[in-house]
Amino acid sequence: MSWLRAFTAALQRFRPRAKRAPLLVLADALAVFGHDPDAACNEKDSKPDVVSLARIVGTVARPHDFDRTFRPLSPAVWARRDRLARRHSDGQGWNPIRLIHLGELYFVEDGHHRISLAHQRSQHRVDAIVRRMCTVPWASATFTHHDVSGVASTRPSCCE
Repeated sequence: MSWLRAFTAALQRFRPRAKRAPLLVLADALAVFGHDPDAACNEKDSKPDVVSLARIVGTVARPHDFDRTFRPLSPAVWARRDRLARRHSDGQGWNPIRLIHLGELYFVEDGHHRISLAHQRSQHRVDAIVRRMCTVPWASATFTHHDVSGVASTRPSCCE
């Protein structure tokens, strides 16, 4: 059965990029949802937490290196992730990743390769240092790259 898993992984590695959902970009989400810097729910300090991988959907600064499920999109990124995998084959000894929490969504500041490895190893959660930001409407976990254009017109209140 392990040969089937390896074969499937190899096929996904070479799947055309057009079929891969892109990562959300924090700046785009904030432009659509509107950032409320004075809201009480904004946090200046980061806090340790354990976060579900399914909620990590975006990035602060690396949208072209990974797809929505954090599969590398270039040979250089694959190579870096593979070196990291060999160095930490047991999954231990990693520093917590750094995330920004926006509604139900999380955006990566630091730790893209570690998240990619966690997905590859079928982990469900990762240790993280999280900073919360508030938007004018609530950022739902179902929000995708294609929703960016449709959300700007509807702005319910969130952080009251």
